Amino acid sequence: VGKIIVLDYDDPHHNNSKFDLTLLGQTPDSTNPHFGLMVQDVSAISKLDRETQDKYYLSLQAVDKGNPTLTGTGTLTITVTDINDNAPYFNQSYKFVLSEHHRGEFGRIQEYDADIGVNAELTYSLDEDSFKYFKMMQDREANQGVLTIFQAVDYDDVQKLQRSFNLTANVVDSDPNHWAQTLIEIEVTDYNDEVPTFIPQYTSVTILEDLAIGTAFVRFHAFDGDVTPAYAQFEYYISLASDRTNSFRINTEGDVFIRSPLDFETQQVHMVRILAIDNINAIPQNTGTTTLTVSLIDVNDNYPDLAQTFSPVLMENKKYNGDQLMVFSATDADGPGNEAPFMVELDCNMKGASPQCDCRIGANCRNDGKNNFFQLVYDTLSETNVGFILVTGTFDREFEKVVILPVRTCDVAGLSRQDQQCGVRYIKIDIADANDNTNLDGEQFIIVTVIKCICLRSNTPEMAFSVKVLVKDQSTNAATVTNVHITLVYVTENDVFNAGSVRITGISPADFLHLPRIPSQEMTKSMDTMNIQFQKLLTEEIHRNATVVPKIKMFSVVGNNSYTEIRLANLGRPQYQSSIMNGIVTAHKNEFESILTDFGNGEISMVPVEMCQFDGCEGDCYTSLVVSDAPTVIQSAGSSYVGLTITA
Repeated sequence: VGKIIVLDYDDPHHNNSKFDLTLLGQTPDSTNPHFGLMVQDVSAISKLDRETQDKYYLSLQAVDKGNPTLTGTGTLTITVTDINDNAPYFNQSYKFVLSEHHRGEFGRIQEYDADIGVNAELTYSLDEDSFKYFKMMQDREANQGVLTIFQAVDYDDVQKLQRSFNLTANVVDSDPNHWAQTLIEIEVTDYNDEVPTFIPQYTSVTILEDLAIGTAFVRFHAFDGDVTPAYAQFEYYISLASDRTNSFRINTEGDVFIRSPLDFETQQVHMVRILAIDNINAIPQNTGTTTLTVSLIDVNDNYPDLAQTFSPVLMENKKYNGDQLMVFSATDADGPGNEAPFMVELDCNMKGASPQCDCRIGANCRNDGKNNFFQLVYDTLSETNVGFILVTGTFDREFEKVVILPVRTCDVAGLSRQDQQCGVRYIKIDIADANDNTNLDGEQFIIVTVIKCICLRSNTPEMAFSVKVLVKDQSTNAATVTNVHITLVYVTENDVFNAGSVRITGISPADFLHLPRIPSQEMTKSMDTMNIQFQKLLTEEIHRNATVVPKIKMFSVVGNNSYTEIRLANLGRPQYQSSIMNGIVTAHKNEFESILTDFGNGEISMVPVEMCQFDGCEGDCYTSLVVSDAPTVIQSAGSSYVGLTITA
């Protein structure tokens, strides 16, 4: 093992520096010594095992031969170095649970080797049969084998079951003869990794555009390859981004239904994405998609119309004798086969037609206009598709400022088809004014509606005023006096929010308030306006079942050239709910509409005014009233109206 060096600083030529060296003992195993001492040489006298004892401590004593004798002691430390004399070993087998979607490292194994250093550096490996799906990597620092995914396993593959694996792991140190093995069991668990798949991937159908709402026209089938039932269940949906018009819906069986009306003329082809979403109440979820192409077949569901827009004007007092008023052509939104040949005719007997459409058949024309009439010329069989409207007679704006002509159009004329479509275009002809009347003393009526909390002046009572206004014709300088009657009508907020409301189409606010005049021998005399007649009729119907005569007043008139909205309330006592007034108008709709048709082609289209009817959204809807600070001012011949501006 080695030689012991002992130093004595006495004279080396005398016995004082000579000595005897003795081994007193060794630790550990002093009773079973591993080392011996021969003079100064220490040697191993039995086999050493570093893995059992890697250090020994020898107690030595040196006694010199001088007189007197002197003694010295010391300790020798012997470190046993390692040799690769131990094979590695595993102290267990291993089991890992692995999700099929896992990638990378999923487990580690640890071998034990009694040696140290380079003699304990280990190399891990798998048997060749395990290389298909798994790979063993080395962690030199931790001296561990790292199990990783080499190729993804598929729990759902019923042909090649990959739900459990038994691997053999090998380990060897620097000596090829030093190796060991252990068994590794791998259990694979299912993961929601299969996407629902549609068969076929693309579906095209062709249907009629008028297919009824609620009709199922195609069924989809999808399947999910996951084995776990919760993962394999899915639900069908339609992508909202691909069906902005909400035209279709799908049920749990995959049946696609018509949800809202289809229109070939608006959209001929719909490209809809169908979704199948699995694991709907958990995560992760997978979404399968397919495309549904819906092609529409045109049906004859549109009536033809005149291709042009018109703003014809006739000059009053001018004599017309079959003069051409306008040229037109017909058009139809439907496709070929559902349009021409067209039939176009003027129907002066139709509701809404002005008497002047053909005074030869009407009884409400002026005496000097009994021969006024319009004529429409159109040849159904002609390929030119050109027609004319001709006018005969003279017109007086003071009695007929507008003439309404109903033009009736039909498609597939003469083909005896059951699906023929017909419609009506009302052409409005303005009568241009000429300065042909001498000023006469007259009257002007002004109604002003005010909410009681907003006063004109703090001391202004609810009353009527009359003033005289001098009017001069700028052309003739003739002067007349007009009596202007101003009536203030006060309403409360309760009146506003408990009022009945009616929408009238085909009549403008100015027409509704227009003060008509009929000729007499000496002057003109006034008739009640439509709004006055409306109020009177409503008053009469309410009074039939009431002891107190109601005070029905109209306080809001809004609209445009195509419609008028009015609001009425009982300004006396008792205060009636809106439902009572709305109910009376609805029950006696024909009587109220007769007032409108006496002066034009108006009809009651809504009672009460409920804007939710026009709402295109799903879910709850309610109508709220908005009262503007700015009043509505309407000018009409013979009267003016200043009312509340209320919109719904």
